[in-house]
Amino acid sequence: MIRMQGVTYRYPNATALAEIDFDWERGERIALMGANGSGKSTLAMLIKGLAIAAEGRVEIDGVEASAVAAGKVGMVFQNPEDQLAAATVEREAAFGLENLGMPREEMKVKVESVLRSFGLWEYRHHPPHRLSGGQMQKLALASVLVMQPDYLIFDESTSMLDPASRKDFLSSLRNLPAETGVLFITQAAKEAMDFHRLAVLNKGRIFFEGSPGDFFSKKELWERAMVEAPLRYRFDFGL
Repeated sequence: MIRMQGVTYRYPNATALAEIDFDWERGERIALMGANGSGKSTLAMLIKGLAIAAEGRVEIDGVEASAVAAGKVGMVFQNPEDQLAAATVEREAAFGLENLGMPREEMKVKVESVLRSFGLWEYRHHPPHRLSGGQMQKLALASVLVMQPDYLIFDESTSMLDPASRKDFLSSLRNLPAETGVLFITQAAKEAMDFHRLAVLNKGRIFFEGSPGDFFSKKELWERAMVEAPLRYRFDFGL
């Protein structure tokens, strides 16, 4: 389990998150929404161990987040070019395993398997920047999944994709291992509707936790959180 207890995070001139209590079970899949500046990416960085809380505690299976072994929590960013650095697709997929010191023969098997599963094996000798945007985002995901993380964070990972690539990328998420916990940060209400649990941040605080249907069926909630509702709910309210 990932547990945040009384977590506050401050930037020099502002408080990004305040008194956050949030639990995320392994295997649980959660959508996270909120207006720009509500603290979504900061929360993700705290879980990943890329930032340290000013107050409170972030634990991953009972261990302080900043001390957790590399690969236990994976993260796929908004722009895949921000996390793709190797010369070829194959080397990119192998990068994390090399850092973990995996034997070469075992690593080769795992890399081929993950690239084939994402339809990228034929591009294994290509530089990542020659891939399409959707293919680059798939490579970013493959490079994280090959390390078999227990928890996986998507930080608005579909926001820069065209509609066809977004649909293709989202379909690949359905094949993730059932035991992998997913935190899917999105501004797209339609994407959030595919999750059983929705958490909403508003001005650095947990504003709502429950089902997406419960949230979007109450106009005052999504208006206060400055989150756009799916079309069908806006129609219900004559919007």
